[in-house]
Amino acid sequence: MRLRTLNKRIPTKVNGVFYKEIIDENKKVVDKVFLIRYRDNNKDKLVTIGKYSQGIRINYCKSKRDEILNEIRLGEVPTTIKAKRVEKDTITFDMITKNYFNYAKLHNKSHEAGLRQYNNNLKPTLGDMDIKAIKLEDIEKIQHEKIKYLSPQTVNTIVQMVKTIYNYNTPRKTNNFF
Repeated sequence: MRLRTLNKRIPTKVNGVFYKEIIDENKKVVDKVFLIRYRDNNKDKLVTIGKYSQGIRINYCKSKRDEILNEIRLGEVPTTIKAKRVEKDTITFDMITKNYFNYAKLHNKSHEAGLRQYNNNLKPTLGDMDIKAIKLEDIEKIQHEKIKYLSPQTVNTIVQMVKTIYNYNTPRKTNNFF
């Protein structure tokens, strides 16, 4: 069964609460999606709350909207927006590594070997981690694991790669190019 959400927002009796109808192939209404609208920094914001089939009702939407408006009035960031910002603000080690290897492509002849070494040794453990969450203990753990089957020089090269990637991605304090 193929479902489709209609674009038209249908207002309810409650101020700022709307719903959109979900129809099936036969254009029969099978569900509703509830939305709330509020104003923040002179911009209208529209947030999807959930489906009728999931137990979302108009009273719940009204209380969610009131909660958001109270948080805005008190100068706080609404909790629904906080969750979305956390996802956007997360910078993973893999992201900064891509920046580094894009730069290394132009300036380093052996960047492919470094990329292979990263993919084999660091990406499985550090790749998806937030860079703010990586601690010295994580690096030491990698060292202890890798020393079991790699030479000490190779392990040092892996640790140096972590340092180089971090150093490349930290902002420069001076504008000197030399």
